Amino acid sequence: MRALSDQGRAVFLLSFQVETAEEVSVEPRAFPTLHGAPNGRFYVMPEKTTTYTLTVVGARGRKVQQQLTIQVPPKA
Repeated sequence: MRALSDQGRAVFLLSFQVETAEEVSVEPRAFPTLHGAPNGRFYVMPEKTTTYTLTVVGARGRKVQQQLTIQVPPKA
């Protein structure tokens, strides 16, 4: 995770790497559902503290989830 700045708002680069994924998605939605993607990177610019949930579904239907919370400080 990396924070940048865009007109006073924080921009975060999030990345993931998975093995044998059939489907990869994230909520709140930051990109379309990916099929067979072993890794990815995407930017988010949340207005408030937000928890993102990455969901990976494997070839045999096994589902694994990982969460990451981005802390956004209140505006001054």
